[in-house]
Amino acid sequence: AALLAREGYYGLVTLSASGVLNARSQASDSQRLLVNNGLSVIVPDEPIAVAALGKPLAGGYGGGLIVVAGNVGGENKAVFIAADGLTGLSTNDEDRVD
Repeated sequence: AALLAREGYYGLVTLSASGVLNARSQASDSQRLLVNNGLSVIVPDEPIAVAALGKPLAGGYGGGLIVVAGNVGGENKAVFIAADGLTGLSTNDEDRVD
């Protein structure tokens, strides 16, 4: 499990033994977390590890960051995912803390 936490907010991302990602925010029950491939990034079909950080980060991760690791095309990869959709926060939020 990986916790997305910052003042007044928490979210939890979990990874099952079968490689299924689930997410829960303080406003919702746990549900499957579906992550789409990007233009140049492919998300592992069966992730083997997950980490998360709720603190806003520069570079497009103002709502936090989720990192998913697993095999993609025969290589071990780590994929960075903006957590804005889960946390409801973004780099444009006034309460942003650097």
